[in-house]
Amino acid sequence: MLLGFEFVGLFFLIFLLSVVPLAFWIYSLVEVSRAPDAAFGPPWDNAKNMWLIGLAVSVVLPAGAIVTTVLWWTQGHGALRAGRPVPRPFWAPKPAYAPPPGYPPYQQAPPPQPPDPARDRTS
Repeated sequence: MLLGFEFVGLFFLIFLLSVVPLAFWIYSLVEVSRAPDAAFGPPWDNAKNMWLIGLAVSVVLPAGAIVTTVLWWTQGHGALRAGRPVPRPFWAPKPAYAPPPGYPPYQQAPPPQPPDPARDRTS
């Protein structure tokens, strides 16, 4: 039989196990929506919408929010922070390999460089 302290501890444990994944899911959804479009590939084959749709639909599926959040944090978050192109999620359709007629070839912009204090001296 659980006494007062054990019951409160169990209640907070269950509360944390249900709220913490939801908080990470919300943070992932906001991070994907605020990310620049160029990080997800060329304009004719942009995977940003696939990430957003997948994260939004995952709330309806059992354990879907946990799966998509873990997938974003293991694949997309690191690539976005490193300035690499974000990979397509597994639920996205096959990518288009060539630009449509009229588009120039896509060039990935280099990642922004951190400021160098030695170079920025004004002495």
